[in-house]
Amino acid sequence: MATSREMTAGRALPLIFNFTMPLLMGNLLQQTYSLVDAAFVGKFLGINALASVGASTSVVFLILGFCNGCCGGFGIPVAQK
Repeated sequence: MATSREMTAGRALPLIFNFTMPLLMGNLLQQTYSLVDAAFVGKFLGINALASVGASTSVVFLILGFCNGCCGGFGIPVAQK
């Protein structure tokens, strides 16, 4: 069962750290995936495939950033309800 945590009371630094760690770990895993993907594509498929992966990376980050922003924006009215 999920428990709720009061984020407005107590020491600020541990609260911010506990909130930030899952976000940081998700970003690190995403970067690791991109690095491993580029390494495998470059090694096994060649330089042209690696160039296409590099060209599409910014588009993927744009889409993921948009999705993260929408989820954060929709989280506000959901949390208020």
